[in-house]
Amino acid sequence: MSARADALAARLAEVSGQAIEVIERIPDERWGTTCEAEGWTVAATARHWTALLPCGSSTTAWPVRRSSSSGC
Repeated sequence: MSARADALAARLAEVSGQAIEVIERIPDERWGTTCEAEGWTVAATARHWTALLPCGSSTTAWPVRRSSSSGC
C-alpha cells in the first residue's frame, strides 16, 4: 500500500476503535431509547454504524447483529 493508504487505514482503525469503546459503554437500559436526530433506537443506530466496520470487529457483545448479507 502507499503511505497515504497506510495512514488512512490506521486512522480508520483508530476512529473505529474509539467508536466501539463508546458504544460498548452504553448501558443495557438505553438500547431501546429513541435517538432524537435519526428517530431510530440506540440499537438500530449502533447496528447501522457497525455495518460499516471491517469484518472481524469486536462487536459480539452488543444486542445488535450484523446482517448475514454483509459477507462476513
